[in-house]
Amino acid sequence: MNRIDAIYARQSIEKKDSLSIESQIALCKRAADPDAAVYQDAGYSGKNTQRPAFSQLMDDVKAGKIKRVFCYRLDRISRSVLDFSLLWQTFDEHHVEFTSITESFDTNSPMGRAMVIIIMAFAQLERETIVSRYTTNRYARSNSGIWAGGKAPYGFRIEKQLIDGRNQSVLAPVPERLDTVRWMFDQYASGTCSLHSLAKELNEKGIRPDSRSEFWSATAVRRILRNPVYAAADVDLYSHYYASAHIVNDVHEFDGTHAAYLTVKGGKSAGGTCTLSLAHHAGVIPSHVFLTVQRALSGNQQIKNGVRSRLTWLAGLMKCAQCGGRITFFQNKGRTYLQCYNRFHTAGRCTAVIHGNAAVYEAYVSDAIQTHVRTLMHDGPDETDPDADSGVNALKIKLLENEQQTLNLIEAIKIGGASTIRIVQAELCALEDEHDALTAEIARHQPRYRLPEGLEYLDFPELDYDGKRDIARMLIDRVLIGSDRPTQIVWK
Repeated sequence: MNRIDAIYARQSIEKKDSLSIESQIALCKRAADPDAAVYQDAGYSGKNTQRPAFSQLMDDVKAGKIKRVFCYRLDRISRSVLDFSLLWQTFDEHHVEFTSITESFDTNSPMGRAMVIIIMAFAQLERETIVSRYTTNRYARSNSGIWAGGKAPYGFRIEKQLIDGRNQSVLAPVPERLDTVRWMFDQYASGTCSLHSLAKELNEKGIRPDSRSEFWSATAVRRILRNPVYAAADVDLYSHYYASAHIVNDVHEFDGTHAAYLTVKGGKSAGGTCTLSLAHHAGVIPSHVFLTVQRALSGNQQIKNGVRSRLTWLAGLMKCAQCGGRITFFQNKGRTYLQCYNRFHTAGRCTAVIHGNAAVYEAYVSDAIQTHVRTLMHDGPDETDPDADSGVNALKIKLLENEQQTLNLIEAIKIGGASTIRIVQAELCALEDEHDALTAEIARHQPRYRLPEGLEYLDFPELDYDGKRDIARMLIDRVLIGSDRPTQIVWK
């Protein structure tokens, strides 16, 4: 088989300071045979070798069709030292010579091989520097409240605004899509649906996630529900992320008028650092709704990772009224029965005998939940006053500052010992009094219990198994049962 020359050219994007593919090929043709085969990839990066024309070239090399490979510059082949060294081994195994038109070296000599490695190392360094510069700039933009780049989240579009004398990218609302987002948060906060059922209902309504995706998935719904870009960033949101993220803005700026960006530097899978910063656009989901959803998502994750009984939706809630032990379930002739775990599995052995099957207790708890929700609706607060919410937010900020001052004094006592206690004792007492006063004032302005959105429409008996389980866990702490006492529901 007569082997031929090959020319390879690549250009990731067209820009003024880069050589076009046509020019690269023209330069290589001066050194190659006239009948050289041309392989070209337009719009592909050099960060890896997953490119169609390049893959075809390597297949032809392995098939013994190629005698020499010409390219304009080494980084047209690859910007990775590891990738190029593996390619070089393939060339060597199949006796293929390699020539870079603009970088003169002889790959048959030790010095030439060393020069290839040095050039490739600098090419990789250049790429990594560009990536690092872009990443640093992206996070800097996000931290200043400007949209960092990329596709806008569902419900928003990107527009330019004059900020600090420069046109900057910010998120602007798309009203009809944000109505869908509000509906998603309200539905999930109510506990009456799952991620899968939400995705299914959105698909049935013909609502598309974006121009590139036709159908919703549970993952896409979860991504929206986890994103604080929709939430009104107040002190409650600040407190929620305080332990898990670096917060750029001062707590006093979390007044509920803006949303927030959560960025992960280094990637979630690599355990990257989370950063929370305020955005220029307004939040559309009240923080208490957003946080209710976060707790529900975290709770569902724990259930998912654990053992989920399919015998009754009361599993995990029922406790023995006599000893406090957990209730286990067993089936006999199609019915699910209950027993105290400690009655048969501990040395002391609980003596409680539980009569009836799970269906009896499910009916009792179902009626109690429906009554409890109606009671909460009648006793619940009227529509909240935005000014009152603002006042409570300011009180919560003072409470956070009070707690931080107290922690600082405690740390000082640890360092200074008994002599420090005498100095700071009066200040600690004053902080404690202030803490009690602030807590009482916050409680006075807020309802004792806030009914989750959507529960006012609850028809508990009509819910499916998962819906009943989730609502029960939202409202109930435990259900105490025993042979000689009535069933007692301890509400949250």
